[in-house]
Amino acid sequence: MVFWLYHFGLRFRDGPLEGETVPAGMSRWNDAEHFLEHLDACAGGNAEAQRSLQSLWSKTRTADDWRHFGDDAVPGPLPAIEEISRDARRIIAAACSSFLDGLTEVSIPSLERWEPYLRWADQLTSDDTVVSFNYDCVVELACAAARKALHVPGPAPESETEGTTSPEPQASGRPRLLKLHGSTDWVRDATGRVRQVTVRSPDSLLAENVDVVIATPGNAKRQMADTLLAGLWGQAQSALAGADEVHFIGYRFPESDAFALCRLLDAIKERADVFRSGQTPRLHLLKVHTVLGPEVNGRDSSRLGALLRRAVDDPRCVIQHALDTLAYLATLYAR
Repeated sequence: MVFWLYHFGLRFRDGPLEGETVPAGMSRWNDAEHFLEHLDACAGGNAEAQRSLQSLWSKTRTADDWRHFGDDAVPGPLPAIEEISRDARRIIAAACSSFLDGLTEVSIPSLERWEPYLRWADQLTSDDTVVSFNYDCVVELACAAARKALHVPGPAPESETEGTTSPEPQASGRPRLLKLHGSTDWVRDATGRVRQVTVRSPDSLLAENVDVVIATPGNAKRQMADTLLAGLWGQAQSALAGADEVHFIGYRFPESDAFALCRLLDAIKERADVFRSGQTPRLHLLKVHTVLGPEVNGRDSSRLGALLRRAVDDPRCVIQHALDTLAYLATLYAR
């Protein structure tokens, strides 16, 4: 149903579903993020957004191409928005996991493309913190394949994290991974408790009626950062405020993520101020590295560099590398 709502609202821009002829649909969404933001507005009680979604659903129900889903496939009334949003999160989680389907910690070491990731994972120490905005489990899988023990703090129940930002102590002897937008293998039950599950395949996420803990675009992402994921954000800020080096690999502070921009840049600025004050004897300058591809003068790379230089207030601190992610990881510990 979520697939149909999304693709119908895109006028089936990505082609027909299941290889069948489909109706023309309507132009309602610019992209997947726009669709998710609309669902978030509906869940937040926006009456206009709710009417728009109901109108679109009514039009999809009158479409005469439901037949290829079966004689009884024409849906009933629009389900509750909470159910639609939960299904959308499951679909996103499955899509984000699809490129890992069939890969295991046993099979990965034999794959050439994974070699830079394994080399990077093998060099991580208890002094390292990886801050990720990705939902997938690439880092966990790479560390498992490299036989590197990894500490991955999970979210706590909302009642225990409301208004808190204090960091959790880092597990002794292990690098730490902080997943600030959730993870495809975290699910929440009706009481709000979160548990980690084994994702056997992307299809298993679609087959099981679970509420995946991922922060999708919209106001709900900020709400989750302030509640369920608040402890992880606090740890990330503390890690940045105590870092000797920071590496931005493939992350650009997108315009739609103002919350992350403010919180993380403030932490970097705090650390840069400590270096300038002479309170730390280890280095004269905080080093901030960025890796957004070979074109350092491109829009995204230039914008990220400008934001960071403004935060640290010293252009010598920001080093922009004209490399892709794989090349950078392959040479990161060779310096």
